[in-house]
This record gives sequence, structure tokens and C-alpha cells, in this order.
Amino acid sequence: MSITAVFPEKKLTANTDFAPTACQNLLSQAAGDQGTLYFAGKQRSIDSIVLLSNGISFAIQVVLFLIIGSFADFGNWRPNILIVLSVVAYAIGFAWLGVHEADKWHVGVGLYIVGLIAYQTTLTFWTAAFPGLARNTKEMKDVAEQYVAGSISRDEYDHADTMKRSQLANIAFYVQSVGELFVLAVIVGIMFALNVDASEKNNNWGLSVLIAFASGVWLLVSLPWFVLEKRRPGQDPQGSNIVVAGLKQLVHAARQVLKLKQSVIYLIGRDIFIVAVICHFGIMYMPLTNIHMTGY
Repeated sequence: MSITAVFPEKKLTANTDFAPTACQNLLSQAAGDQGTLYFAGKQRSIDSIVLLSNGISFAIQVVLFLIIGSFADFGNWRPNILIVLSVVAYAIGFAWLGVHEADKWHVGVGLYIVGLIAYQTTLTFWTAAFPGLARNTKEMKDVAEQYVAGSISRDEYDHADTMKRSQLANIAFYVQSVGELFVLAVIVGIMFALNVDASEKNNNWGLSVLIAFASGVWLLVSLPWFVLEKRRPGQDPQGSNIVVAGLKQLVHAARQVLKLKQSVIYLIGRDIFIVAVICHFGIMYMPLTNIHMTGY
């Protein structure tokens, strides 16, 4: 398996790393000393706008995943959906080049919300490829032959499958993390080249350029994946509509959840932690929007 098979999401997450800062930067400048802006029907503080934007994004994601989430696991649509979602994400990233002035804060909030949705959905549909990748490695094909021959049990086969998936995922995220170090080094150079510390205008433009640059890296490293990925079918919905099959799977998981109490506690705690971190940093970034990026 070539390195491109585990490398497509190696990008600095422009829509989740720089976009919040750029969005809040514009909000802070537009609000001025008043500290509030008219958003969603009433005057709101910047903190309120940021939290509400996150809430809108999460709500839309829930609806989207209920509708198209099952396509990540069932049928043959996953690669095509991933390409479409990725194009949307690229467009959002490059669109920030035109949004770096305070009077365009409405557009910035919109790009931020859609960018979060695009990032999370692309990540989900990309991660869903790992089971197929694992099953088509030489090691798992050998294990499958042993299972068919009756040499190993189903539990042993499932354990080998789980370990192979984990191995591929760890390789992917390891490569991503190492590659990101080089991207960050380039980003530092870009900040100095744009002299972001010279003025508020330079700082705003610098953030937009960084988002576009990170999106460009994302585009560059994902193209080999789209070209080289083999179109492997997902699970068979067994005569059901794919959306219905996904809902059935969700119901089945809900019924089995009590058998995995410790896992449920972990997942609930993990989700609460993630939401808390997002909200915390959403608020914490606010004081930083009044200083220049080299101060981060």
C-alpha cells in the first residue's frame, strides 16, 4: 500500500484551526467598543455569536449524518460523496481570500459554519475507507482464507481485522502529524513574509492567506487519494434503502449499548470534553483577536 493511501487528510485543518480566529477577528473589529452585533434576530455579544455558530454547525451535522451518514458504510457512494464534500471544503478555504475586512463579518461567520460542516463530513467519509483498506491487505486476505478453512474462529478474525484497521489509522495520523510540522514551518515563514505584525489590515490578510494555503496543501495531498483509491464496495444493505439500513444500524447499536457500559461512559465523556474544548477555545480566542498572529 502506497503512502498516499493513508495521507489524504494530511493538512493543517484550515477550517478548524485558522477559520475560528479569522472569524472572531472580524467580529471583534466589527463590534468595536460596543461589543455586540446584530445576529440571528437580535443584538448579541461576540461570545454568543461564536457559540451560536458552533451550535448551528453541530445541528446541521446531525441532520446531514442522519441522511447521508450511512452512505459512508453502505453501497458504493462513499468515494463520490467524499470528492464532492472535499471540493466544497476547498472552495470554503480559498473563499477566505476575499473575506478579510470587518464589514464582511457576516460572510466570515457563514464560511466558518459551512467550513466546520465540510471538514467533519470529509473526515468521516475518509475514515470510513479504513475497513475496506484493512480487509484488502495481504495479511487480512490470508486471515480470511484461514477463517474460511476453519483454522481460526470468528472472534480471532474480528480481532485481526480490528488490529489491522488500527494499524492503518495510526500510520495515517502519524504521517499527518509529521507532515503538519513542515506545513507549520512554512506558515511561520508566510506570516513573516506578509508582515502580519505591522497592522490590523496585514493581520487580517495574513489569516486569510494561511487558510487558503492550508486548503491548498489539503487539495495537493488529497488528489493522489482520489486518483489511486480503488473503488471498493461498502457493506451490503441487504435489500433495504441505504438510509434505512443506516437507521437500522443505529437502532441496533442503541439496543446493544447497555452491554458496553464502560464504552458508553467513555464516549459520552469524550463528546462532552470535545464540545467543552471547542466552546472554551471559541471564547478563549476572543482576547487574541486584538493582537497580531506572531503574538500567538
